[in-house]
Amino acid sequence: MRGAEANAAQEAARTGIAVLTTIHANSCEATYRRMVSLCKRAVDMSDETLMGYVTEAYPIIVFCKQLENKQRRMMEIMECEILADGTRNYRTLFQYIITENRMDEKGKFYIEGYHEQKCSISESLSKRLLENGMPVEMIKNMKRREETMK
Repeated sequence: MRGAEANAAQEAARTGIAVLTTIHANSCEATYRRMVSLCKRAVDMSDETLMGYVTEAYPIIVFCKQLENKQRRMMEIMECEILADGTRNYRTLFQYIITENRMDEKGKFYIEGYHEQKCSISESLSKRLLENGMPVEMIKNMKRREETMK
């Protein structure tokens, strides 16, 4: 998304159409704010209303980044859980943990790391995925991971 089409995309996503898109932002949370600013190019609504729409439309954000060594990594996968009172709970599901970041004497960068699960998906996202065709066994596996993280 680069412009006002962001509003049409979130409208489609909120009505049940599967939407996968890319956008330039600096983090998972910044992605939602960027979507709001792009939607405002098409409609005159409050930031709060549009934030409600984009977080409903896109419950999962994947933040990718090109590191200094020119490799691209998924740095974070985040869920925005919408609570019963309408507030938002941002949950980092996975995060790339950098264990080594150095430059050799020739100026070549070395970056090493691994992905770590931080949280399990919410019950509301589990339900949404189930209703949209994710196999029950796959959802159960995600819940088993949560139990081992405690």
